[in-house]
Amino acid sequence: MGFNFNISKNNGFYDLLNKEAQITNESAKMILELAKDLTKAKEWSFSIKTNEHRCDSLMQEIAEKINQSFITPIDREDIYTLASQIDDIMDYIDELSVRFSLYNITEITKDAEDFINNLINITQAVVNLVACVANLKDKNAIDAAAKDIDKYENIADTIYYNAVATLFKENTNPIDILRWEKIYSGFENATNKCKEVANLIHTIIIKHT
Repeated sequence: MGFNFNISKNNGFYDLLNKEAQITNESAKMILELAKDLTKAKEWSFSIKTNEHRCDSLMQEIAEKINQSFITPIDREDIYTLASQIDDIMDYIDELSVRFSLYNITEITKDAEDFINNLINITQAVVNLVACVANLKDKNAIDAAAKDIDKYENIADTIYYNAVATLFKENTNPIDILRWEKIYSGFENATNKCKEVANLIHTIIIKHT
């Protein structure tokens, strides 16, 4: 019985990582659609859950390719960790959609709208940065995408602090406060994970350039 090792250096890793990142951005846009019509929150949550399963399948495919590949384009540990962190972004977006549905949110807040738009922007920046992993010498594209992620992560922090302050100042219903704090924290978690992806890619760049 022979070994089924693939000696190609690329092995489709970049395509799989790009697909995974694109699904997170697609799902962030679904959160926007969910917010536009909260009566359909369950339907959109189901669609986002489908995307979460797609990311899980890509993770499994990447893990299998790592095990079957004799040579990988970058360190196999970095490929797996990057795929895992992108999957974590998807998990946070999935959790967000579930919270909108589970908490029976009937009206969106201005802070939530700001968070959604920022989430779309930062996941698009992640898409752009992940695409650069295939060409680590493209410094201009890498710098632009990394700066965007920094910018949107800082914006998310500001939105979060202002949103929580407004929540405790203007809302006297403890259940509403709990619901929205959980939702706002979900947005913050997702954007922080985007920043972790950027940090990991920065480490990969240092190793390979």
